[in-house]
Amino acid sequence: MKTAAIIAARMGSTRFPGKVLADLNGKPVLQHVIERCKASNVDEVIVAIACSEADKVLGHWLVEQPVGRYVRHDENDVLSRVLGAAEANDVDVVLRVNSDCPLVEPERINELLEYHQAGSGLLDYVGFLLGDELPAVQTHVGLPELVTTDALRGLQGYADDIKEHVTLGCYAVWEVASEWIHLDESRQDEENTIDTPEDLERIACRLKSTAVQ
Repeated sequence: MKTAAIIAARMGSTRFPGKVLADLNGKPVLQHVIERCKASNVDEVIVAIACSEADKVLGHWLVEQPVGRYVRHDENDVLSRVLGAAEANDVDVVLRVNSDCPLVEPERINELLEYHQAGSGLLDYVGFLLGDELPAVQTHVGLPELVTTDALRGLQGYADDIKEHVTLGCYAVWEVASEWIHLDESRQDEENTIDTPEDLERIACRLKSTAVQ
């Protein structure tokens, strides 16, 4: 069973255009994300980028990176982008990681993998839960998610909002074998994603104390 961390990335952010290549302590934001994913136990790391004109510069940057693999797909259909990356590389289990979360924790990715393997691979989705809130409102925390490629295929017929959020259907409208790992509620107020230039400055300070060795 092949596993991969798949990072959906694009240059066209409304609030912070080009944020994935913005400099963060001497490296682009996306490079931090890639390095942290590579420090986990996934078989490989793949970046799924949009096919817009603005994203050509992102493609050129990725060619020079050790990540090695990336695919291009529709800018707004993120589900198809992630699924296309999985299918093109024969991936069975996807660890979905946010491209704007340079603080993603390799140990959390490993925790999802171990949980899935302990269930003999029968689960379609494994995510983290903070308190009683649905994961849809926890995107600011930037936690990874595990979802099988088969489950992603099953979501393709749903509405555009499902496709944009990729895994929303796994816990909102589609019956899948889903389970949750509960985390300390003290993490609920963490702001780990970069949406604005101010976020970049704030996370730059935190990143110094959480660097991957």
